[in-house]
Formats: sequence, structure tokens, C-alpha cells
Amino acid sequence: MFARLLLFTTLLAVSLAYFLSRETSTEHAPYVQGRNKTVLFLTNSEHGLSNVHLATASAILENYPDVEVYFASFSSIEQKLERVSSFAKIKSPHARAIVFHGLTGLTFVQAIAKEGRSFISPPGWRGIATLAEHIQLWISPWTFEDHVYLYKELGSIIDEVDPAVIVLDSWFRPAIDATRKRNRQHAFITPNTLVDHFLGIQPLWTRLWKYPAPSSGFLSPIPLVNIPENVYMNIRYIYSAMFTPGASKKKARLQEIGLGEPMNLFGMNRLGVPWITQNTQGAMIPVEVIPPNVTCAGPIILSGPPAHQQDPETATWLKNAPTVLINLGSNLAYDESRAEVMAIAIAALLSSTNYQVLWKFNKLVDFSDDFLVHLKPYLDNERLKMPSWLVADPSSLLDTGNIVTSVHHGGSNCYHEALAAGVTQVILPLWADLYNYAALAETSGIGVWGCKDSTPNWMTFFAIVASALPDPKGHEFRAAGPYDSRSPCPGLNALANHGYLPRDGANINYDMINHAAQAAYHFEDGFYIDAVNMVFQLDISTTSRPNETFHLRDLAQHDQIEVDGSLTRNDIFFGDDLHFDATVFDPVARDLGLDKISRKDKFVTIETAAKATKNRLDLAKRVNPEFNVSVHQHETEYGTTALYLLTLWDEHQKAAPKHWVKALLGEDRIAYREGYNKGKSVKTNKQVGGMTQAVRAVVGWKP
Repeated sequence: MFARLLLFTTLLAVSLAYFLSRETSTEHAPYVQGRNKTVLFLTNSEHGLSNVHLATASAILENYPDVEVYFASFSSIEQKLERVSSFAKIKSPHARAIVFHGLTGLTFVQAIAKEGRSFISPPGWRGIATLAEHIQLWISPWTFEDHVYLYKELGSIIDEVDPAVIVLDSWFRPAIDATRKRNRQHAFITPNTLVDHFLGIQPLWTRLWKYPAPSSGFLSPIPLVNIPENVYMNIRYIYSAMFTPGASKKKARLQEIGLGEPMNLFGMNRLGVPWITQNTQGAMIPVEVIPPNVTCAGPIILSGPPAHQQDPETATWLKNAPTVLINLGSNLAYDESRAEVMAIAIAALLSSTNYQVLWKFNKLVDFSDDFLVHLKPYLDNERLKMPSWLVADPSSLLDTGNIVTSVHHGGSNCYHEALAAGVTQVILPLWADLYNYAALAETSGIGVWGCKDSTPNWMTFFAIVASALPDPKGHEFRAAGPYDSRSPCPGLNALANHGYLPRDGANINYDMINHAAQAAYHFEDGFYIDAVNMVFQLDISTTSRPNETFHLRDLAQHDQIEVDGSLTRNDIFFGDDLHFDATVFDPVARDLGLDKISRKDKFVTIETAAKATKNRLDLAKRVNPEFNVSVHQHETEYGTTALYLLTLWDEHQKAAPKHWVKALLGEDRIAYREGYNKGKSVKTNKQVGGMTQAVRAVVGWKP
């Protein structure tokens, strides 16, 4: 059975590869050139599709004022064109204004909405059926009648303007058909990547397995385990794009009225036609074959007035604090459930950091504003703004330097705008190629895929957003190197990993620890005095000044400072009581619930922590025949549990956030990315004592 299936897949793959090769269009009559120094842009109006054309038109006005620029699109773009023209006049006084021709047909999004379908689907094989069903809508969402209406409308504009060159949008099929029917000289400018458009010309044996399939969300290079799934997805995608019955019928009707290559996704490129893409080396998936007519320009960003000229109020507000921009594109409006999840995430972020949030928000349908209950304090104190539209261009907002994280849907323009501005990205993809940009951001190290485990649903969004926030300047996390000194204590190691203590962990004195603990954890002055004195009294320092300094690894002296039953290290009986041991920590993490963090279960309580520690001690006593039962061991039981709880304590929740606990115990890291803050109240040794008693009371510990 498997052999037959493999044979069928192979034959289908070969057939599709053959058709892909045939789809490349190369022969045509010499192009018709119209009036010299005249350019006509034919584009969709949606920001993600048209912004590269706006940017190009702006550059032409500024640098070539003798060129006439015409723009045929839908009414929603007209105001942007006026702004582009005005700014070009400032930069180049002789620049001409763009001449706008408004289209009256359906826009790309309106044509999709007319179908009444939802495109939201999961990545990978779970979502390929939805992508296969909808791919023809992505290629050309217009019905035959709507397509023909726009085709004729655009044809009349081409005839009237008679341009020297037409600049096309690769997702505006009626415009492509109108241009090529008249055999007009043209060029393409697209926000999409090389893989999106030139998969069909890659070497035959690599086409299906090497490059991540649309909607796969696979990393590049593709892990071996995902290659069969990727081949299957690429076959389904290509087959659906070329042979879907409904689309074939529409294509046949368009051919009947004289259109030669309608809806030809894989054959749009012609070798004599310039093709400009914002494909960016190092931030995109490399391909083996690039046609000679293709120019990879990198981010194509609209040149416009600075934010303070476009929207003075917002620009001034941005200066108040580091800002998180949440802009999920022009095609997404929020239903009630997504609005509530986002609101809770934003409230959690604002309650635990000093950041502010600019959230572009629109409702999909009318629903109650009850979800705003989480956000009212922050709307009142203006740490949160919720405009329905961004007055200033997103790129100008990013260029202010006040935005530290861009949360977006994974569209190519949003991706490249954040890339050009050097801003960390959190991507919340919901469909199709958006998943591939999310994977690309992680592969390139420029962002994270939000809620990856639950996508397209948002479950742990707060932690994801916070994970992209920067650590405090000068205290960025850097894991210990092979020659750095570290201790069995995650809290002290984290201080060194963040540079509060010397990063090499060597030659530590009391003042260093005292200042570091106050700065990072808000411990009281002198919090560690007894512990440091104990190091010197026990004479365990191996430095050249053993009465004044010590190395962090000196604290691994068994039953002096370190004891059996650690939550993160193994017992000395098993050979290593210094380094993190996943086999020890994993069951502790499960007992703490760190493997199951949700909106309703995101804190470690005293009770949970106490029981997890007891389970660890009981296990250690069972498996370690030399488990230490000294007086020191007994006196310190549950004290370290109380210490990490107090270090990470959320006074309002009377518990420690699970994400913070996981970072400290599992990575020797302070959870700044997860929104950690040291709190407003100073933490004291007296509080550690009280916390210790509370932990012990849960398990019935006796002196």
C-alpha cells in the first residue's frame, strides 16, 4: 500500500514539475511603448499589496520630476497618493502630483468578502485543505463578471494614459490581463519573496522538498522529519493552483473572450520584463536560480514625512515610554474572543512593565465593550492607545526609535518595515504565507512566532509579546561560556548571566552581590551578608584572596553551602552537583505546572511549590543511597523554595508567575522577556523566613 502511494506521489510530482516548466511564458511580440516619460501604476489598494508601489511612485517623483506618474486603483488609496505627492514637492519642488484614476469595481478584499469565506486555518498538513480550497481566491478573487468589469475599466485607462511603461501588482489579475492583452511594456513590483513566485524554475529535484511549502510554517532548511509533509503540501498547493475545477471554468471563460494567459500564477514572469522584489539577503529563504530580469531590492519602504508631521499627537505620546505597536494588518478585524485575549495580554504586559501599547483595533462585528474592563486603567492614564486607523505610516512610527517591538500578522510589508527599522517582531499568523514569515523571523533571529503551539488561536500571547521585549540595557542575557564560573544556585547564576555580577563569575566580593541583588531583585541592603560570611568562615574560597572574594563555583562544596535534593541539580552521589540537570528539573517543572501554562493557570502558588519540592526530596531520598540527612541539610529544606518564590513574587496574585519561575530555574535567566519586574516593595530576610514557614506548613515539615 505504501509503495503504491509513494509511486503515485512520485508520478504526480513529476507531472506537476512538467506543468510548472511549461507555465513559464517566454514568447511574445515586441511590447508597445506609449508616451515617453509616463508611468502608470495598476495596483490593489490594500496596504500590504500596494505599499511597494506607493514607495516606488514616491521615489520617481522625488528623483525624476520630469516623469508623469499615473495611478489607477481604488478610492481608499487616494488620500495616501495625495500625501505622497505633497511630500515629494517638499523634497523636490519641481515634482509633479500623481494623477489618480479611481476604479469602481470590487477591491481585492471586497471580492474575497463577497465569497463569505474565512481564511483562518492552522499551518502544516492540518490547514492545507483550507489553503487548497481557497488558493484560487488568493490568485484572483473576482468572479468572472467582476474580473471582466475591472479588465475593461483598466483597459480604458491604459488607452487614455498611453504610458511608456505600466507597473503591475502581481496580485491584481485584471490589470495583468488588460496590460498583456494590449501587449504594453510593463514591469512587476511585488512585496513577495523569490520562493513565492519562482519555485517552478528551481532545479527539478529540489522544487518540492527543499523550499517550505506555502502555509507550512517550516523552518529553513527543512528538518528531515518534515520533508515528506512538505512534499505533500507543495503537491496539493500546486495542483490546487493549476487544476481546481471552479478556477478552471473561470479561466476557460476568460480565454473565450480573448485573454491568453488568465490566472497564470506560475507563468507571470517573462524574461524581458523587469521584476522587482523586496527579497532581502539573510532575511529570506535563498533560492538556487534567480531569473536575470529579477532585482532583489531589499525592503521597499515608503518615503514620507516623519511621524511628528503626519500625526503630532501620537508622535509626542510615543516619547513617553518604550512602545509596543500592535498592527495586524488591514485585513483583520477582531471578533469578541480575540479582542478579549488581546486585551488580557495587553493588561498583563502593562501591569508588569513600564512599556506602553499602541493597538490598532477594529471590530469584525458589533459586540459589547466589556472586554475593555481589563484595559480601563491604562486607557485612563494613556499608557494605551486604540486607534481604528494609524494616521502616520507604520514605517514612520517605527523610525521614531520609540517602538521596541512590532506585533503583526506576518505580512511581507510589516515584516520588511520592522526589518528595515531594526525592530524586534512578534508575528501572529492566521493563514497561508503568513506562517512562513513567522518561521522566517525565528530562523533569521529577528523575531518570534507568537502562540506557535496554539496557532491560529492565541493562548499564551502575553508571554510571547514579552519574550520579544529587550532586556535592560547593559543587562542583556548571555548564557555562561565554558570557562565561566557558575554555582548550583539559579538566582546567583542569573545575576552573572545578566551582568549584574561579573559575567565570568569569578572573584566575587560582598559588595558586588549586595548591589546586584538590590538592582535585579529588590532585596534589602545586606540580604546576602550571612551567606557571604559563611563562605569565608567555611574557608571554601579558591581565589587568591580567600577571605575577601570567591568564585561562584566555590559554592558547590557539598554540605557546606550546597545540599542534596536540589530542584535543578543532581546530588553529589551521582557525580555532578554543579550543572543544571534536565532529568532532575523536568519532573519538578511538571509538578509546578510549568509545562501547562494557560490564561487561567499561570501562577505557582505556595502550595504547588511546596508539594513539588517535597516530591523532589522524596525522590532523591529513594534513589540516592547516600542522601545527606545532616543538621545543615534539614535546616535548609524548603528554604531555597521560599527564596525563589519571594524573588519572583507577584504581590497582587500572591503567587509567582510560571513563566518567571521557568526562566529562573530552567535557564538561569531573569524573565525580562516574560515581563519580569522586581516589584515596588523591598524584599527582606524576614519575609524569606515567613515564606519558608508557609511552605513547610503545607507539607507538615517538623524541626
